[in-house]
Amino acid sequence: MTRPGVATVAPPWIWMFFIGYLAIGVPDSIDTWQRQLADYSGHHSVPFTLLKVFAAVELLPVAFLVAGLAGVVLPSVRGRLVERRFGLVPDDRPVIAEMRRFVEAYAPGVELRVTLRPGRQARVYPVGLRRARIAVFRPMAALWRQDRQAAQAVLLHEIAHLRQGDHLIVGLGSPFPWLVRVWAPAFLLAELLPALILFATRPPLLGTTVGAQVVLDLGAVPRQLILPVAALWLAELGADRFPAEVVGPDALRRALERSRSAPWYSPLSHPPAGVRRKLAAHPRAATLILLTGWFAALVVKLAATIAAATPAFLMIGNSVPETARGLTRGVRAFLVDGRPLLLVALALLLTWPLLAPVWTRRWSPGTPPGRPARYPLYLAATAPPTLLVLASYLIPTV
Repeated sequence: MTRPGVATVAPPWIWMFFIGYLAIGVPDSIDTWQRQLADYSGHHSVPFTLLKVFAAVELLPVAFLVAGLAGVVLPSVRGRLVERRFGLVPDDRPVIAEMRRFVEAYAPGVELRVTLRPGRQARVYPVGLRRARIAVFRPMAALWRQDRQAAQAVLLHEIAHLRQGDHLIVGLGSPFPWLVRVWAPAFLLAELLPALILFATRPPLLGTTVGAQVVLDLGAVPRQLILPVAALWLAELGADRFPAEVVGPDALRRALERSRSAPWYSPLSHPPAGVRRKLAAHPRAATLILLTGWFAALVVKLAATIAAATPAFLMIGNSVPETARGLTRGVRAFLVDGRPLLLVALALLLTWPLLAPVWTRRWSPGTPPGRPARYPLYLAATAPPTLLVLASYLIPTV
């Protein structure tokens, strides 16, 4: 068991996504949207109207970032809104005092606020750039009395979000998880359903360039979901390492089993509880996923792009060799566009063993610094980004 306060800290992939999308993704999204509107202007048929709707839905990531940015740069305002919304107040009951002493041992200065609302157990939220509180919900008091270690695992998970610095992005009151969930119904209602109706009522469109463009654009929202969902999953799995290493995987497993039933959209912001329970008991596998999961998500996004582009090429009468050449060009363009972030991610992996203690002290002063995984794991984890960067140079332009 790890000594108190020290646990493996994974690289902050969610911050890399946030900053990278702010610097690159937003300008690219706006530029793509403007080009699409220019291409579709002057056309008033139903397919082109649908393509215009698709273009508008694809701007949701910009709203996603703007709303999230407000929550990050105005943490004190967000904290006040969270406390007002959930009725969070100080509480001096003995059970809360016991939780407070436990939290103080691992995160000095972090206060508890209590609400009588059910549903959750505990969630961290910011009240300043370097200050945070933990919201304790009604079921937590019962869990503390019935299974002390499981309750401690819940609190340690929230403390881990603070130590990782991702509480500003994913903590209580964050618009990020909510906006990720909005994409699913937006895709179903604004893209998938209208496209199915269009092709069902006008089958000849399937053999036209416009129909191919509809198919290609149809997968844009699911493709856009892959990286933010991966970032959210990695943040949650990273936070699981702290309780798993401090109070043990069994306590974390019991805490997950006692949490409320997950709604249907939960996988858009949290990994399935079964996956989390299995990884809690396999630290090496969990660490490898935390180090390589971001690059796996990029490969999945590339595969999804190929899956959407292949039928689009074939629908307009391209032969199989022509389709293969078109896909090769698309793969190379994807990797070239992603090369800057791949190089940043590679540098982050190589330097993280030095940066990890500084990073945790930045967000949680006064606590023992977090430690990285063993360096050989980082060297192994550099293989995927290195291969992707090399592929961006080696894949020929055809």
